[in-house]
Amino acid sequence: FRANWQELTGADFYIVEVSEVADFRTFVSGFSGLRLNSINVEVTGLDAGKTYFYRIKGVRGNFTTDYSNIVTVTTRNFT
Repeated sequence: FRANWQELTGADFYIVEVSEVADFRTFVSGFSGLRLNSINVEVTGLDAGKTYFYRIKGVRGNFTTDYSNIVTVTTRNFT
């Protein structure tokens, strides 16, 4: 799936986290605090028919926003 979010004016970069659990105790490989300069990212290597969660926060200098609302995505089941 492609995770998307709105640009935050003045943000230097964004932190993205993707998890299989809504409390983010664990993370999808490569998506624990992933730092990005864009407003979207392709999340790959996931299981079909499974639910995932993602959240974003913006960073500017030494300041960070709170995490966004959690977005829930269920991948397609190809059976």
